[in-house]
Amino acid sequence: MKEIQPFIENLTGINKEMLKNAPKFKDISKKIMDITNNCTLVAHNADFDYRVLRNEFTNIGVNFNRKTLCTIELSKELLPEQDSYSLGKLTTSLGIKIEKRHRADGDAMATLKLFKMLLEKDKANVIDRLTK
Repeated sequence: MKEIQPFIENLTGINKEMLKNAPKFKDISKKIMDITNNCTLVAHNADFDYRVLRNEFTNIGVNFNRKTLCTIELSKELLPEQDSYSLGKLTTSLGIKIEKRHRADGDAMATLKLFKMLLEKDKANVIDRLTK
């Protein structure tokens, strides 16, 4: 198992002990393929998340291709007045509370709430233009 960098451990609270019994990527890859089939992956900094996923699939010999939509790019288009587009600062300015910051479920729920707000604001179908 790879070592967790101290910076990441401090940021997320995830340590080596917590990962000891975690499933291997190859064991959950089919489920990921199934639940994302014919879907667009929406994420805050989607290029990063998609690159990580694609690399993991490449490592097990699987070609993974999905459409993506980045809530940073979408926020910049629909909320141009914001001082920052980091997930923490943006959600705070919009009144979205993040529970368990820098953990997958906490950040994902905050991104979902942000995305719902952005969907309501997208009268000009910016989403269609930004989906890759």
